[in-house]
Amino acid sequence: MAYQALYRVWRPQRFQDIVGQQLITKTLRQAVLLHKTSHAYLFTGPRGTGKTSAAKILAKAVNCLSPVDGEPCNECEACKAITAGSFNDVIEIDAASNNGVEEIRDIRDKARYAPTQGKVKVYIIDEVHMLSTGAFNALLKTLEEPPANVIFILATTEPHKIPATILSRTQRFDFKRITAGQISDRMAYILDETGQAYESEALAIIARAAQGGMRDALSYLDQAIACQPEKVTTDLALSVTGSLEKSDLEAFVAHVRSGEVSEALDILHRLLAQGKESGRIIEDFISYARDQLVQADGEDSPYYYHFIDLLNDTQQQLRFSSQPTVYLEVMTVKASRLKDQNEQHKELLALKKEVALLNEKLETISEEGFAKDSGSSRQMATKNGTRLDRKGPSQPHASTETADERQATSVETKSRPKTHTAKSSKAFEPNVTKIHQILGQATKKDIATLQDAWQDILQMLKASERAVLKSSKVVAAGPDGFVLEFPFDIVCTKAETSELHDAVESYLKNHFNYMGSYTAVSSQRWPSVRQDYIKMIHHQSHEQTGDSNDYNDSGNTDDPSSALVEPLVAGIENEEVDVAKKAVDLFGSENVVVKD
Repeated sequence: MAYQALYRVWRPQRFQDIVGQQLITKTLRQAVLLHKTSHAYLFTGPRGTGKTSAAKILAKAVNCLSPVDGEPCNECEACKAITAGSFNDVIEIDAASNNGVEEIRDIRDKARYAPTQGKVKVYIIDEVHMLSTGAFNALLKTLEEPPANVIFILATTEPHKIPATILSRTQRFDFKRITAGQISDRMAYILDETGQAYESEALAIIARAAQGGMRDALSYLDQAIACQPEKVTTDLALSVTGSLEKSDLEAFVAHVRSGEVSEALDILHRLLAQGKESGRIIEDFISYARDQLVQADGEDSPYYYHFIDLLNDTQQQLRFSSQPTVYLEVMTVKASRLKDQNEQHKELLALKKEVALLNEKLETISEEGFAKDSGSSRQMATKNGTRLDRKGPSQPHASTETADERQATSVETKSRPKTHTAKSSKAFEPNVTKIHQILGQATKKDIATLQDAWQDILQMLKASERAVLKSSKVVAAGPDGFVLEFPFDIVCTKAETSELHDAVESYLKNHFNYMGSYTAVSSQRWPSVRQDYIKMIHHQSHEQTGDSNDYNDSGNTDDPSSALVEPLVAGIENEEVDVAKKAVDLFGSENVVVKD
């Protein structure tokens, strides 16, 4: 008798012999036992997982003369004939070579006739996804209204190619990949039954290389036995399957983790020179990295995460490349730099946390400093007796400080060491001239309009632009421009870009017919800039009225807009202007405190 391959000799003959598909075999056995078999089944799953074997066992079970618990006896004439392939009522068809309409019509016509040798006529159509559209349509009517005592079993590895009308008329069973442990145990059982010597590690290597297919595993095992009948060894299994030795995997990963590119490339080139397939190399690297990830501690885990991602990307690239060696070399170089990238990532995260903490502290310090400055201003205003009334500020009390005391105070101030401030050499400097021009034309109507529309403006911007302007606030506005206040200098710098200016100005022009542009100022600088403008207006009013009294710089109040301001002259000599009203027009009533 001619030699038969192991996968043919050891093909399962009962449901319990099928490895790794316990749920499916239990369901089919119960259906046979309870006489509730369907007229059509669809067996799907990867190659070598038992689809055709299960179909033949089901055909034997429904035709067996003396079944036991839903299992075929394999002793009666029907079981022996089906096993030998000589049973007339079990018809196997390869749809890859019989995919035309005529073949399916022939099946449909013959299915009408009653079984001649057994109880049920069974049609097993393998690779059914290869049928043409016309063939599927011809089969559809038969599946919809099947003849009595006929079962169709469709088997395929690509169920997504089968029309939905066919799928809905069948009971579908999805065969899953068989685990490496189950494959290894099955091979050990076969070798023990045949008296073949083997090494357990060799079977584990073959099981991993089979990728869930029992037929592939038995084919590798058959090849190994033919090469070396005495014993199936680990080296033999590595040679047959093209897998990598564990020492090579460990050495390669150790070199790339240490940044030793040349040593890692030497190992890679040696493996390729030995005839190792590039796809198999990547698969073994992924399997090894996965095992290391499971055993890794918290510090090593991120490296293996990125390493597996890199290997997976390379695996995808190899499928469409005619130069696999180049991609493997690039992968090796990138893997050797993952450690540095991981360290940089950790440093970046630490810096982000530190910056966030510093921003919180700076915000807290700014709030405390503003409250302290406001309290000092109120005390100073009370001490100097300054106040703002509707007709103009009252004259400050004459200073009782002598010349010697002023000189001593000046010397003490000069000798006092300067304290470090938050402002650095790179602090943002606002465009004071433009801000003064905006304040000179500012109206309450303009600022109210822009404040109401500002949130709508932000929503129309890009996400990156909206993130910069999110913390801004319109504090002054005129017909030709407006002032945006930001909490920090760094945000002011980001806001003063031409792209952001163009986006905001374009939206204002198209939707509000507003032709002005904005200028940025920080929360720390805005009070002083506003104070300087009031001083300038004060001096201009003195020059126009001929008043020689100098502005008292020490006249700070609890808000800059409530500083001492003389009546303004706007084109008509000696015409008084209500200073309080001007301040309200400039800054809004909520920012002005008027004292009688």
